[in-house]
Formats: sequence, C-alpha cells, structure tokens
Amino acid sequence: MAQLPDHITDLILLNLPVKTLLRFRSVCRRWNDTVTSSTFAKQHMKSVAATPAACCNFFYSKASSCNQFCPRLSVFRISSAGPVRATGRVLHLPFRVDAAGVRKTWIHHSSCDGLLFMVELGVDVRSSFIRVWNPATGEHKDAAWPRSLTDMDANVMDGWVGFGHAPRVDDHKIVVMCDSGHGWSIQILSLKTNAWRAVAASPCLDSVRGGMDQQMNSVAVDGSVYWIVSVKTTEDGIYCEHGLLKFDLDEETFQVSFIIFYLQLKLFEIL
Repeated sequence: MAQLPDHITDLILLNLPVKTLLRFRSVCRRWNDTVTSSTFAKQHMKSVAATPAACCNFFYSKASSCNQFCPRLSVFRISSAGPVRATGRVLHLPFRVDAAGVRKTWIHHSSCDGLLFMVELGVDVRSSFIRVWNPATGEHKDAAWPRSLTDMDANVMDGWVGFGHAPRVDDHKIVVMCDSGHGWSIQILSLKTNAWRAVAASPCLDSVRGGMDQQMNSVAVDGSVYWIVSVKTTEDGIYCEHGLLKFDLDEETFQVSFIIFYLQLKLFEIL
C-alpha cells in the first residue's frame, strides 16, 4: 500500500474493523497517527453508522471453568429480512479484583458511541468509582466519585448517573446527581478535561424521585440524557406518577415531561 496515494490508503483504513486498525498502528508512524487521530475516529464512526444497524444485548452467564458470572455480548444484525442473531461472545471487562480475589459489584448503566458506562459499587461512596470502557479497543477511563458527594457521604445507590455526547462542544460528559435532603448536588465531568465541576440545580428537580436503587438506567439520545422518574405533581387535575427527566449535555439544563401510561409500559420493557 506504500505506492497508493494517501487518500486511497485512508479510504481503505476507514472500511476496516477497529481490531484490525489497532494492529495496523504498528505498521508505520503515519498509520499510527492517522488511526489515533480524532478526525479519523469521527469519520470511521460515520462510516460504521452507514452500515446496517446492529443491536447489542449485554447479559451475564456462568462460565464453565468457574462458578462466577461472566459478561457476554449477543449481537443482532438488523436487515430487511428481520433480525439475525449472531453467536454471543465472552467480554473480558476491566474488572478490578480485591485482595481476596473477589470481583466488585458493577452496574451497567448505558452506552454512547460504542462506549460502555458503568459504576463500581464499593463499601461506601469513597470506594466507589465510574468507568467508561471501549470494548473494541479494551481502553478505559476511570473517575472517582465527585468530591462534593464524597464530603456529604451520600449513598451511591441514591445517586443518578448518566453519560452521553455533547455535539456542539464535541465532548463526552458524565453527570452525577444526588439529593441529600437539603438540596441537589450536581456534578459534571468532561472526558476532555477529566475534571468535575458543579452545575446549578433546576426547580423541576424538586418534583422528581429516582436513583440507581430503582434500577433505572439512563439513555443518551441526540445530545441529551434521559431518566424515567417518579413525578409527584398534578397536571390539569390528573395525577401523573412517571415522567422523563431530560438533561441537555450542551446547555446543561434540565426538563421534566410526562409519560402517558402506554408509553410508560413500553419504556419499562426497553430499560
């Protein structure tokens, strides 16, 4: 390929799977610089998005070699003839192991742009942390629980967590919220800066309840993160129990909307 023009070489690389690209990084410096550049990553993501959609099912099953539950990934390729299921494969997640050799407790929350977002539950908030993991490359980034929530000794399971992409600033963000009973503490972490910062609470948060203890995962769609929440309020005299809490990752603002009963059931089936 050394005799090919650079733009032809780049076009070929754009059509290769991620694992192949990782191996090709060692071919030469130019290929390494190309494959690891953010511009190439965005172009490759668009190229993948143009292919037939694939839905991933993330589940656990017992490994034959031990009595532990191992994560597996089942892929469904969507075509005009309907969904076709591919063979499930074992994922080697970047779990930490303590001194006794016991795996920590993980909660898989959501995914965005091929990145899995998980929370590791320790014995308390100080030993818990957040992990963003790329299963294609094996790379991951960890973030300690926000200092403000650590200082107030908040229960991790009472917290709300979300992860998504802010298109205007082209940055992935993690949002963590917790109601201590004396007001909301909201922290945002940018993967670019790798630093937590506070975000002002919205009055609409005073009417919602939820958290990890209610098994409600977040969903990232079009630059916003959504949670199903319990809403204690009235609208035109009708009592509505469930709603959607939206957090705009670019504007960093909140909004609550109501869910009709039928849609509520369908969302519970999905989540």
